[in-house]
Amino acid sequence: MNKKTIFFLFFLNFLVFFFLKIRAEQTLNCAFPLRCHGESCYLGLPNNTECALSVSVGLYQIEGFLGYRTHLPVQLDSLNQFCKQYTGDESAWALSISIHNYCNGCDQYLAYWTGSGWSRIQVCAGTLNVQGITCAIRCGQNLYVDLKVNNSDGPVEIFAKNNILLSWQTKNALSCEAFGDWTGSKNLSGSETIFLGQARQYLFSLKCKDVSNKEIQDTVRVNVKAQKPIVVTKSVVNTY
Repeated sequence: MNKKTIFFLFFLNFLVFFFLKIRAEQTLNCAFPLRCHGESCYLGLPNNTECALSVSVGLYQIEGFLGYRTHLPVQLDSLNQFCKQYTGDESAWALSISIHNYCNGCDQYLAYWTGSGWSRIQVCAGTLNVQGITCAIRCGQNLYVDLKVNNSDGPVEIFAKNNILLSWQTKNALSCEAFGDWTGSKNLSGSETIFLGQARQYLFSLKCKDVSNKEIQDTVRVNVKAQKPIVVTKSVVNTY
């Protein structure tokens, strides 16, 4: 066996060992950059995955989801957990991430998954930060949305100048938008109290979409009647 063959086998064994070591540690299999450099990292598909849909999540969407200015840590568990919660799908995982190493002061927060909820600590210059995440979910996940009024599918009939309670649940939805007699983007699940002051018919619709832009909508109807007039009776005064 010549020296070139020995060197090649040694190098091949080293690559196998290095790959297995990375896989065993369950950390990101990427060589991250030095200070103030960016990098992309592809994490790959889980085992036995034949089909997956992906959605890109930027820094501002990450911060909007968590509710404060932050950067997720470079930890596979937290990245996967973020994708599960962001997409509302337990089959989701982090497919790839983009990294940047900020060199500014301690004005950022690092979010990490504790196993039961999100926590945060302040981070300073030199901390690797996630700038974007590509989440993926398995194909064939059914999109589902259920909107109720006063815990009913409706229609509901009430008198004017009363409140109603809208509540909704979704599955495998990425985003939801309200239409009809309410507007705006909505969380993937929640409730909202609405005051109805006029006597007429109200329609409340919730349209949700998944990562492949497939849409589904649910609508409830509320019939509002005018308030019954209040009749005031006065006693008759006998002047005799």
